[in-house]
Amino acid sequence: MTGRRGETMAEIRPLIQLDIAALKRVITGYVSPAKYEIEKAETHDLTAITARFVRLKHPYVRHYDHLDAETLERYLRVLAD
Repeated sequence: MTGRRGETMAEIRPLIQLDIAALKRVITGYVSPAKYEIEKAETHDLTAITARFVRLKHPYVRHYDHLDAETLERYLRVLAD
């Protein structure tokens, strides 16, 4: 599947069966060059929440490598509701 500029686009398909192999295919992790720093200030009359965009010196890398039977059961319960 290609986009307007000839770029390869991701194909979105329904997840028919949920098992450990399927979880590992769709839940892989991510890399981010930035984060949001959240600040909360509260007084009697005001609550202010600020999200400040901050670039990181080194990218943050998050891997989801603890996909086990317990995780699968939790997702299956969510889907059943």
